[in-house]
Amino acid sequence: MNARPVVDRGRLLVRSGISRGRSMVTRRRALLACFYALVFPFYWWTAVSSGNVRIRDYYNQFTNSILAGHIDMPFRPPKGLLALKNPYDPALNSTYQRWYHDLILYHGHFYLSWGTTPVFTLFLPWRVLGVGNMPVSLAAVIFSCVGLFFAVLLFLTILDRFLPGTSLSMTAVAVTALAFCSVVPFILRRPAVYEVEITSGYAFMMLALYLLASGCLRARLIPWRLGLGSLCLGLAFGGRPVLTPVALLAALLTFAVVMRNSANRHVKPVLRYGAIIFAPIGVVLFLALLYNFARFGSPFQYGYSYALGGTDVRSLHLFSFAYMSPTLTYMLVSPIYFTFSFPFVGFTSGMLPVALPQGYLAGTVAGVLVTTPFLVLGGGIPFVGRRDRASREFRAVLFAIAAFGLLGMLLVAYSIWGVTEECDVDYVSLLLIPALLVWCEVARAKRWRGLILKVAGVAAILYASFVGFAISFTGYYGMLQENNPGAYWTLERATSFIPTAITAIEGHPDLVRVYYSWEIGAYQPTLTDVRVLSVPLHVDVVSPDSSWRLQLNFGPTLASGRPIDLTLSYGNRTHHLSVSRHSHVVVVPLEGGLVRIRLSVPSGQEAMIARATFVRAK
Repeated sequence: MNARPVVDRGRLLVRSGISRGRSMVTRRRALLACFYALVFPFYWWTAVSSGNVRIRDYYNQFTNSILAGHIDMPFRPPKGLLALKNPYDPALNSTYQRWYHDLILYHGHFYLSWGTTPVFTLFLPWRVLGVGNMPVSLAAVIFSCVGLFFAVLLFLTILDRFLPGTSLSMTAVAVTALAFCSVVPFILRRPAVYEVEITSGYAFMMLALYLLASGCLRARLIPWRLGLGSLCLGLAFGGRPVLTPVALLAALLTFAVVMRNSANRHVKPVLRYGAIIFAPIGVVLFLALLYNFARFGSPFQYGYSYALGGTDVRSLHLFSFAYMSPTLTYMLVSPIYFTFSFPFVGFTSGMLPVALPQGYLAGTVAGVLVTTPFLVLGGGIPFVGRRDRASREFRAVLFAIAAFGLLGMLLVAYSIWGVTEECDVDYVSLLLIPALLVWCEVARAKRWRGLILKVAGVAAILYASFVGFAISFTGYYGMLQENNPGAYWTLERATSFIPTAITAIEGHPDLVRVYYSWEIGAYQPTLTDVRVLSVPLHVDVVSPDSSWRLQLNFGPTLASGRPIDLTLSYGNRTHHLSVSRHSHVVVVPLEGGLVRIRLSVPSGQEAMIARATFVRAK
């Protein structure tokens, strides 16, 4: 690897390339301005384009309670719920789940089960300004954009300090990964109370680490940044309690770095910087424990065992090492699949061959090593740089951020009796930053080796960014396709040239997707034993040209001897066919590109497709 140039710590840090010339500053700032101008509107569109997603407005309701001087929710549990033998049993409380799902029921009161940072930093100020209720989707977008903004600043701060001269193109690729590989676009597809809590933790953790890094890695310490960074660490776990150990570790390491770089280590400076770093986070921690005590009579009781969820949580262990093995397996290697159906990437629904504890819930999740394989570069941190002081300091910074990410992953795996994609936000960005910095370092190698590492890294990062971008269109439940089918179909038609080109290379059409209207996002590769009902069955086919036909073989049905009235439509054409109760073949002409075929029969009738084949037109 190339020897790293000597860095003047007092001049170069976080000056965004000023020492390299004003033109370079202008180019990078222009790049970042264009980047934010594209990504931030995309985040917003993702959050609002799914239409009515039945978002529970618990944060605005809790804001009403705070303004009234209460810490419980502003409504009482129904008498019917309290009268149940076990109100936490989902088999008994199913009638009430629609209205009170995941709230904490304790001693006749409802309490919020999510962190309160979003209330005091966004919802309450918004209300005080007299604007009204803060839209939940807007809150998720604001926190997501803040988190991304400071994740990029943190990355650039470390880059400027230790890897000056990194090309603008590599910087552009890296910040693209921070925007699309963080799982944030995925969770914005359903911006509910869960996503607001998670993105608030993401926003304040990134802000805190940026402030701490830019405050203690300079030749001269900046106390106000250290104090504000400490406060943001507290706000991070105030919004996302699972991040509490990560925040405390970050504060301890910051204090260690400050003491190591301080020229005066007498009692008074130690006490001064100790107060600056630990007092803000300590105050937030004290208030969080006091809040728990006021609700449940114990500072360490968060009330999760009294939540009204899809499982009787009181029968489960809130923290267990038994969760770690299956959760880490899903988090790391749960596979995805690629299809001709927009957005071309989907989650597998099959279970992995791992033993699951009783009550464990395996939700929608994709392994980070499958979606973001370049994260393995983080394993190269011990081999970065040479043995000079700057390299040792660089490795220490990378180790610290990677440790925060790994600790976050382990805490999620240890504390939750299930696995779901949204929890990846707690640690993925913390793993992305050191992996990207390692890539920027190894790509500086001389000649062909550096070129190979640079190209391979770009390919891996673009693959991961594409996957992250693609799954943002589906989210958990295919809400864009369900609630805004016009926009989804427009996107599917606009991108149909991709599968069309592939079928042209293959030399034959392909079945893209088969689904009923209530199975948004379902993928079925064949038409064998598919029933046609009064609810339309959609069959998406992509063909290289118009010389092909789709041949549907309808098998015998259990209907009476009279024929089945089949309605078949595609494009602007609709045909009404009569299908006998015995085997019957229907031929559908195809066009070049994507064709959506809709099949339905009158209510009370049923037809079955036994087989589908593609044939050339005669």
